[in-house]
Amino acid sequence: MDKIKVIARWVLTIPAGVLVAWLVFALSQVSVSFVLHYFLGLSEGSFFPLVYKHTVPYLLMGGVFIASVVKFAPSHPKQTAYVCAVLALLHSVLPFIIASQFLKDNSLNHWGVIGVVCEIAGVLLMTYAVRSTSTDLRNT
Repeated sequence: MDKIKVIARWVLTIPAGVLVAWLVFALSQVSVSFVLHYFLGLSEGSFFPLVYKHTVPYLLMGGVFIASVVKFAPSHPKQTAYVCAVLALLHSVLPFIIASQFLKDNSLNHWGVIGVVCEIAGVLLMTYAVRSTSTDLRNT
């Protein structure tokens, strides 16, 4: 029975990480809109809310994906972080490259580029944090 639990955790590791990262992304988008608009009185189209909306949720999404996958995986946290970092980089960079090849008329979405860069930064920062910690993230 214990082997079945370990296999099930390995099978569900990446889908669970994607789900947690998506939930954090959605909650951060809603909270950004709520806090900046209702509490600070800033409009959605002003510069500061746009910068915050296109950087922080993507940074959180990349970092939370790696952290949740490492926490959910039954063993090998560093190797799991490396593999998931490669998958996350492929997930964010390949559509960006494909879209930039098809958009020859300089109609590339600059906020999308900033989001991709922030997601990559979140993935790399969390992977570095997992690599540099001497203790396992599951024990914290």
